[in-house]
Amino acid sequence: MSRVFERLGAGQMALGVWIKGGPTWVSTIARAGFDFVRPDMMFSSLDWGELHNIHRAAQAVGLTTWVRVPANPWLSGTEQLQVTVDVQRAFSIGIEIVGASIASARQARAFPCTLRQCAPKPRPVRSASARSKAARSFDGSGAAVVSRACGSA
Repeated sequence: MSRVFERLGAGQMALGVWIKGGPTWVSTIARAGFDFVRPDMMFSSLDWGELHNIHRAAQAVGLTTWVRVPANPWLSGTEQLQVTVDVQRAFSIGIEIVGASIASARQARAFPCTLRQCAPKPRPVRSASARSKAARSFDGSGAAVVSRACGSA
């Protein structure tokens, strides 16, 4: 289990840093005592290869990777489901927490389909201690967070 889920499960705060560049800062962020790095693919030039390198660097120093995938529901409309593909793609490289901007209930309902490969029964997140192997939350504000807690750190 990752540091983020361990800390949240113990009722502690998990702290992290947004990054918009490559893996160069990851080891410094870990030495500073943070628990996660938050690569931002939505408002930066990060691509999937660079995200993978950031994630590998984070794993090497014991940090959790929490990515925001590129999505723009305000311009792409409510029926565009590319965001679900991008969430699954992030999971496929080992990312444990994925954030995405969504525009409709249809997009929110598509997330459990994305999670089927991670766990058979995704459940809504109610508290930090209620996180199971997979969880999703959607508060209606246009943001969704989908997480997968893997057995390895």
